[in-house]
Amino acid sequence: MPALDRHRHGPRPALAFMLASALALAAGATVAQPPPPISKGCHPVPPKADAAADADAGEASGFDTADLTGKPLAPGGARKTLGTNDTESPELQTLKKLLDQRTRFTLQTDQGPVDGELHQVVTRGTDRFCKCHLQVSIAETSPGCVARARVGNFDLGSEQLVADFRDDMNGVLPPKLATRTADGLTIDFVFDARKLLCAGMTSRWMVLNTGWEEEIGPAGVFQAIGPQGEEGPPVPAFAPVH
Repeated sequence: MPALDRHRHGPRPALAFMLASALALAAGATVAQPPPPISKGCHPVPPKADAAADADAGEASGFDTADLTGKPLAPGGARKTLGTNDTESPELQTLKKLLDQRTRFTLQTDQGPVDGELHQVVTRGTDRFCKCHLQVSIAETSPGCVARARVGNFDLGSEQLVADFRDDMNGVLPPKLATRTADGLTIDFVFDARKLLCAGMTSRWMVLNTGWEEEIGPAGVFQAIGPQGEEGPPVPAFAPVH
């Protein structure tokens, strides 16, 4: 499977100037930026001419039912992240890259400010469900560090979620743990307190492996969290659109 960030050093995709209200979530020092685009669904309805064939294929392959590899992260739960890849979790193999967005973020910590970049990619996995990837990079001039990468308003309804990091892709620092709030809406990727994400470092790609098949867009929020629980201003994050 091609690396999700194979175009990392190439031209960045044009941004759609839509859903401007999402920027209202970002307060204070957040850098004003156009919001990311919105997908048309990870499991789109097939053309009528192909509907019967697609239904037969789905019934035979299990495409219509999410069968996620790994232990689900239940609301209120926590899971140690062990790392996964598209061999151990074949549903992570990409049928199509749907969304690709880079966004600057900031954070004020007791050690000093953090200036970073959030890179988000959403793919349609081979199970035809949405796979949301995020990677965090810290500027070399940042004196502060990031202890958690938080995605909020990630509303999957009753669909399951497996949170882990990709060990078959680039990046240096993996999260140690993934946690989920009791309402199921907020996921934290937690870095080891002895190995925080600091100046010049890039995290491993973190993945939210979902059974969501409908639209994905800037319905969520991302926040960098500091060592003492400091919360950075929220910026738009890809999440299910209801």
